[in-house]
Amino acid sequence: MPQFDARYVVKLREAVTSFLADTSAYLRVQGWNPAAGSQASTERQTYVNPGSIVNAWCLAQQLIELGADHLSALSKLLADPVETNAVWTCVRSMLESCGLATWLLDPEIGGKDRAARTFALRFEGMQQQLKYGKATNTPEIALELIEKQITKMENDAIYQGFARLQKKGKRTAVAMPMPAATHTIKATLDEEATFRLLSAVAHGHAWAMLGLGYKPVTGVADDDSQDVVTMPFEKTVNFQAAAVFGMTAMKALARPLWNQCLYFGGDAHALTQIFEKAADSIEMSDPPRFWKRTTTSS
Repeated sequence: MPQFDARYVVKLREAVTSFLADTSAYLRVQGWNPAAGSQASTERQTYVNPGSIVNAWCLAQQLIELGADHLSALSKLLADPVETNAVWTCVRSMLESCGLATWLLDPEIGGKDRAARTFALRFEGMQQQLKYGKATNTPEIALELIEKQITKMENDAIYQGFARLQKKGKRTAVAMPMPAATHTIKATLDEEATFRLLSAVAHGHAWAMLGLGYKPVTGVADDDSQDVVTMPFEKTVNFQAAAVFGMTAMKALARPLWNQCLYFGGDAHALTQIFEKAADSIEMSDPPRFWKRTTTSS
């Protein structure tokens, strides 16, 4: 096991920079379109509405970009002086985006299931857009336009064979209910516990914040004035947590990239080399190297 200290965090930041550069170069070489005969190409050619399949690709690519941006930001936040609270919420954000991208690019499902997931995510997004519009006093005519877009999307889903999802006459979802973020992250990244802990930081819960970024101040008398006993704390850099969650963040971004590679018929050998280089540089043990457990024909 590596020694998690300030020197290791420097090594981690260098590994992140190299990993992002290598994966970016890999994606440029692979291109946007899937390989002929790949699962993605076949779905686009055979599914009743190819646009729904391509929508999944577009949404997943945006989510991968979001995850990559947060991984880059994490490297910067870990630079001296370390932003001891922001590093945790940064990792939390990328777990959500990478989990969703992995979910959309799952090579174990078919075209109809992929379309259902795409409709569910789009519906959730448009519902949030409506709420945002109401909160900002957006003109009613603009809100009605969003409602019409949702209705059109629902009609597209019904045309593709999905049932209308309602409760007491009110639309509840399109194509399928959208799973909670925690469920998606557990199913795709196996990081439920991490997401719950980092969400606790994001929501300002003291037990998580104190455990990850603070330590008791020694040599200072407790203030028990007016019958209120307090204990002083000060910020500290938790190098072990930074190292572990840094590994988690790199692995989280690797997941959707791996699914995309399998689904699009990409060069799995080249991507494996990139992953192995990154994993070796941060002394990652074998169990987290999920790509080793996946057989490919490339």
